[in-house]
Amino acid sequence: MARWLLLKRDEPWESRLQSVDRFLAMENLRYPIVLKPDEGYRGLGVKIVHSRSEAERYLGKGRYDVIAQEYIGGYEYGIFYYRFPDEDKGRIFSITAKRFPTVWGDGERTLERLILDDDRAVCIAPVYLDLHRDELFRVPSKGERV
Repeated sequence: MARWLLLKRDEPWESRLQSVDRFLAMENLRYPIVLKPDEGYRGLGVKIVHSRSEAERYLGKGRYDVIAQEYIGGYEYGIFYYRFPDEDKGRIFSITAKRFPTVWGDGERTLERLILDDDRAVCIAPVYLDLHRDELFRVPSKGERV
């Protein structure tokens, strides 16, 4: 399991950055590390940071609890965990390998059309259309992976 540290939202970002420095030193870790919101979905707000200056930029932006986590390369899995308010322990409902949709350019259709025509990407098209809003009308070259 990756080593981690919770950075509380009520701490100033400078203090949270110092906590990251101490965490790295105590755990004998180096960059890259992962910074991510303590609560979230579909990887929103998750960032692999490669330097202290990137960590500073990330921590300076948000006012939410953040997890600083050891970066471990390889495949990523999502764990769907739930707990009812009146129970002491929760349950793991599923473990899913994360394979994000990829579309391949054909040199003819726009990125928007490729997303809407893809069986997986279309399921959460609003997310992908917003994420790529600045390049939706670009036509990826044939064989280009997006």
